[in-house]
Amino acid sequence: MMQTQRILKLQKWFIRIILNKRKLDSCRTLFPYLKILTFPALFIYKSIIYIHELALKHKISLNSNIHSHNTRTQNRIFISQSDKPQLFADAIKFYNHIPSEFRSMLNLSQFKKCVRSFLTDKALYSFKEFFENNLSCTSTL
Repeated sequence: MMQTQRILKLQKWFIRIILNKRKLDSCRTLFPYLKILTFPALFIYKSIIYIHELALKHKISLNSNIHSHNTRTQNRIFISQSDKPQLFADAIKFYNHIPSEFRSMLNLSQFKKCVRSFLTDKALYSFKEFFENNLSCTSTL
């Protein structure tokens, strides 16, 4: 995760140069202004898109496909405890955390547009921020 923060610092440095801002000026509002994803948000975006493409092709299972219990997480992707790479498991966690309105979208280009807009507005500086955020898509749709 340390490299992520170094790349984010470089992003902020470039944005300050582009917009002629001082070194101590916050960039949190500048990312949405320029419609640029922060590096952590870009990683989350690519992970979510990858998992959604697999879900649309029915190559990964929902919780409802594993068991017949009617639970609140039945429409989330099932994370098996098998030999899947940690990166894949993290991508599923990102995907499961986005609003269910997004996960139910069948049009891939609309999904990409909504998720990108959603993540751009958040200007996330870390993966932890993504999971701590109260995620709602009412302003994005």
